[in-house]
Parts: sequence; structure tokens; C-alpha cells
Amino acid sequence: MSKHLSKLLLSVVSVLLIVVATIVPTFAASYIQDGDWKYEMSGVISSEYHIESYLGNSSRVQIPALFQSKPVTKVNSEAFLNNIDINYIAFPATIKEIGNNAFYGCTALKSLIIPNTIETIGNNAFYGCTTLSLVSFDANTGVDVIPRNCFNGCTSLNTVILAQGVERIESMAFLGCTNLTSATIPASVTCIADNAFNKCDNLTIYGWENTYAQTYAEEKGIKFYSYGAYVEPTTATEPATTIAPVTTTAVTTTETTADTTVETTSTAPATSLATNPVEPSTTTDPTETSISTDPSESTVATTAEVTETTTATHSTTVTITDPVESSTASNKKPYIIGDSDLDGKITVKDATLIQKFIVDLEYLDHVQKLLSNCDAVGEITVKDATLVQKYCAGFENILFVGTEVLV
Repeated sequence: MSKHLSKLLLSVVSVLLIVVATIVPTFAASYIQDGDWKYEMSGVISSEYHIESYLGNSSRVQIPALFQSKPVTKVNSEAFLNNIDINYIAFPATIKEIGNNAFYGCTALKSLIIPNTIETIGNNAFYGCTTLSLVSFDANTGVDVIPRNCFNGCTSLNTVILAQGVERIESMAFLGCTNLTSATIPASVTCIADNAFNKCDNLTIYGWENTYAQTYAEEKGIKFYSYGAYVEPTTATEPATTIAPVTTTAVTTTETTADTTVETTSTAPATSLATNPVEPSTTTDPTETSISTDPSESTVATTAEVTETTTATHSTTVTITDPVESSTASNKKPYIIGDSDLDGKITVKDATLIQKFIVDLEYLDHVQKLLSNCDAVGEITVKDATLVQKYCAGFENILFVGTEVLV
């Protein structure tokens, strides 16, 4: 090759490098602000957007699903860093990823429901959320790893419900969660870091027999409560809404309030709330049953007459007098306890709806409240959502879940 040709090629390469250096920055991340949101668009033409930061001061935040008709798929690193206003955050189905430190130091965040459409959570994502008390993952979660320091320092965290699909809990994931008393760990988990639950001195782990969760608890001297052998649900998304015949106790209950009388005859499974993964020490006393048809109304204690019976082979129908709207029995409609969204089926959507109602993210009308109070005790709590989750997982004897009522 001649010297002239070599110089020519060198010149061409130099020019190309200059052109590339000039053009490349135009392909770097660019940002667009719209109201309270700052979005990231990667590339010249993007098919999706990311949340770069939140600029508002609302206490209840719904992350947008779309921007400029394109899906919002990620919460970027530090997008909500040290936000002290947000109490509740709702994720749309389009979000697939939560970045590192995304909600680091959100000290007002009270509860967290992770939808099963999210696939990845970054390190330190909820580090130092000191008011956070409940973390619940939707059934069949897409998240396979609870990452390093994810909930480190969440000192008010009391209840964690991980869902089938999670496989690993990494180093210091729940370090210093000093008020953590209940962690449900699914059978899919095969690895938990040694220090994942350090300084969680009052912890009880709830899980299934002969799983890694049980082994870990025993090795670390953590209390373990077993649900029995894990059985894969036959239909993950549409579980059956009928209960197999079981040995039951017939309960007749009469309740009188200022405006109405409730008389029910139900076939209640002989099951204690001790199987509940949130508060195992709570049991249902057949001689003192509190029923509240509306959380805003005062609860009235009732006396129940209990008679032992043989195995039931039919579904139970309970007639409830609605204190809000008086009607004759002929006008009543059949519903299923646990069917909170009124679609005629009991699915994980119902459990999620109950969880969102508890933290003020969703509204339930009077009928929905009746159907969501699955243990028929006091107000609607996370215990009721857990009963629905267990029912969907194929457990039997789940108190009143699946019982038909007339309202």
C-alpha cells in the first residue's frame, strides 16, 4: 500500500471518528417534563418511556401507564429519592422495573403492593422507608430476586408477604426491620442470604414443609410456622370457587344493632385463625363473634350457639339483612364471600383489591365490604386478604371464603 493511500485512509477514518463523536450525543438519553413528571426517552425514536423523577408533592401517587401514547415501563434509579410526602404509590401494569434507590428514604410511605407485572427491583429500592408497615407481592410474581438492601432500615415494617416466583432473598434485604413479626416465604425460594433478616428479633417465618424457608428458619433459630406440604395449584389464574366437603361446625348467630337484625346459619369449617400467616395468635372464639358490616359502624358482640355435626356435602347459604337498603328475601342476590370485585369468581384479584382497600387505594361499596370481611370479625384487615390468597393457593377450610350469601 502506498504512503499516499495510507494517508488517505487515515484521513477518512479521522473524519468518520469526528462525525461519530458529533452524532452519538444526539442518541443519548433525553428528558421531557410534563406536569409533575419528568420522563426519560432513550434513543432518537423510543417505543417506551421511563420515570426519571417525580416533581409533585401529592401524598397518593399513581404512576402513569402511558406518555405520548407509549408505555411507561420503568421507574429509574433515585426517581423518588428522599421524597417525604408520598404515603401510597400505585404501579400500572406497564411498569416492569424499579431501579436502584428508586424510593430510597421515602419516609412517609406506609404500604406497598408489588403487582405481578413487575419483573426487576434494584438494590436499595426501598431502603430507609421508616413508616412502611406492609409489603405484599401479588400472586405469581414476576420478581425472582429480593435484592441487596431492598428493605434495609424499614423500622416500622411488620408484615411481608412474598409470592410464589421469588427465588432468592439477597444480603441485608430486611436488615434492621426491627418490628418485622411476619414474613411469608414461598416454596419457590431456594436461597436466603445469612444476614437477610439480621436484627429482626421478633420474626416468625411462614412457609411450607421441607422447603428452604423451613431449613433457613431452623438454622437461624427463627420461629417457623408450617402450612403443610406445598401443592401446585391446578389452575394458577382461575382457581375453583367451591370448597371440597370437610368436617364442619354449624353456627347459628343472631346480631341486633340499632337498625337491623342479622340471623345467619352457616356451615363454618372447624378451623382456627392460627393458620393465618399474618397473626397466628388470633383465634376465632365460637362464643364471642364480632361482626361488623361496615367499618364506620360500631361493632356489636354476639353470642353463638354451636352444635357439632357430621361431614357437610353441600354449599352453605347465609341470609344477611342489609342495614343500608332494606329489601325482602325475594329481592336478595347470591354472592360469594371472598369475591370482592363481584365478578363471580374468587381469584388473586380479590386479595389484591382487599389489600388496596386497606391502604386507601381502592373503594369498596357496602356489598363488597361484606364479601371482603372473610373472617367475619371486626373490620377488614390484611388477615382477610391472606385468607383469600390461601384459598386461591388451594387450601381448604378457609373459614367463610367460598360460602354463598344472599345480600
